[in-house]
Amino acid sequence: PQATAKLMDLYEDRKFRKAVLNSFGKMSDLSVVPFLLERARGGETPLGDLMDTIGRLHHSGIPGPLLPRHQAELARLIRSHFPMEMLEPLDRAWPESKSPERRGMIAVAGALGDLSLLDRVLDELDNVYLQKDAYAAAAAYGQSASRAVVQRLGRAVTLDQRVLLIRLLGRTGGPEAVVPLLSQAREEDVQVRMEALAALGELDDPRALQELIGVLREPDSTFHETSLQALRAMSRRNPAHRNRLAEVGRRMTAETEEGVRRAGYLLLSEGLGTDASALLPGLRDASPAVRRTVVRLVSERAGSASFEPLLPLLGDPDPKVRRTAVSALGRELLARQRETLMALLTDPDVWVRSEAAVHLAQSTVPQVAEALLKVLEEDGLPVRLGALKGLGEVGCGALFPQVMALARQADAPL
Repeated sequence: PQATAKLMDLYEDRKFRKAVLNSFGKMSDLSVVPFLLERARGGETPLGDLMDTIGRLHHSGIPGPLLPRHQAELARLIRSHFPMEMLEPLDRAWPESKSPERRGMIAVAGALGDLSLLDRVLDELDNVYLQKDAYAAAAAYGQSASRAVVQRLGRAVTLDQRVLLIRLLGRTGGPEAVVPLLSQAREEDVQVRMEALAALGELDDPRALQELIGVLREPDSTFHETSLQALRAMSRRNPAHRNRLAEVGRRMTAETEEGVRRAGYLLLSEGLGTDASALLPGLRDASPAVRRTVVRLVSERAGSASFEPLLPLLGDPDPKVRRTAVSALGRELLARQRETLMALLTDPDVWVRSEAAVHLAQSTVPQVAEALLKVLEEDGLPVRLGALKGLGEVGCGALFPQVMALARQADAPL
C-alpha cells in the first residue's frame, strides 16, 4: 500500500506518468483502477496508456486459481468507475491501437457489456494473440451477444471460425441460439457436429433436449458420448430435466439396438440419485457392453450397497465384464471376501488377474503376500504390473526384500 500511495503521488508529475503506469501494470494492485479512471475523466491519462495498463492488470502475474476472482473484481471496478463519455473515443481509437492496448479495451468492453463495442470484440476473435480474451469478453455479454454471433456464424469461412462461434453461441445462449445450433448439429462435418451438440448442452431449451436424445437413437455411435455429456450437463444444471431423461432412458432400455439400450441406462441413471434398483435389469442384458456399463453405474450410484447385486458378475462369461466387476468390488472383496479375490488370480483372462492383483496388493495378510509373490515371479507382465501398482499405493511391507530381488533381474517389470 505504501508503494501504491507513493506512485500515486508521483503520477501527478507529468514526467513520471508513463513510468508510474508501467509500474501499476506490474503490481497487480486493483486499488489503482478507480484512481486511474478518475484521472482519465479529466484527460490526465492518455487513452492508449490507460488501456495498456488495464490489459496488464487483467493478466496480472498472480496464481492461476486466484486469477478469475481478480479479473471479476477488475470488471466490477471498471463498471463502477469507467467514464462513459470515453466510450466513443475508445471506439474510434480501437482500429489503430496496438495489441497490448486492445487487450485492455477488450477487458473494458467485457466488463461494461456495451453493445457499441461488441463488434470490435468479435473482430478480435480472428486475432490469435487476443482470441482468448475476446472470447471471454463476448461470453460476458450473455444473450445480448447471441444475434451478432449468429450473424457471424452465417458468414464464417474457415472451420476454426465456425467452431469458435459455435462454442461462443453455446456460452451466450438465449432463444436466438437454438435454431442455428440445431442446424449446425445436423451438419456432415464431424467436428462441427460435435461442437454444436456440446453447445446445445449449454442451453435449457426443450428443442435442444429432444435433439440430443434423438442422436442417442442413431445406429452410428460416433456422437453418442458427446450427446450424453451434453444431456448430463443439462440435467445437473436444471433438475427439472432429470425426470424426463429418466423416463426416456427407461423406454430406451427396452429397445433392440445395443447402443440405444446402453444410452438408455446412462440416461436412466441421471435421474435416480443413489437408488440403483431400476438399473439392475441391465446386469442381465444380453449385450456385454451394456452389462459392463451398468456394472459401473450401479457401483457409482449404490456404493457399498452394490456388493450383492454385482457379486454374480465376477463369473460373467465376458472377460471385460468380469474385469469391470473386479474394479468395482475390489475394495469390498478385500474386506469381506478375500478368498474370492484371491481365486480371481487364476482367472483365464490376464486383465482380470491384473485387476485382482491391484487390490490384493493392499492387503497385509501373509497368505495374500505369498500369492502376490507367486504372481510377481510367474504370471504375465500385465498381472505383475498390476501387483506392483497396488504395492506402490501402500508400500511393499514384508515383500520388500523379494521385490528388490526381482528388480535386480534383467527382465524385471519396470
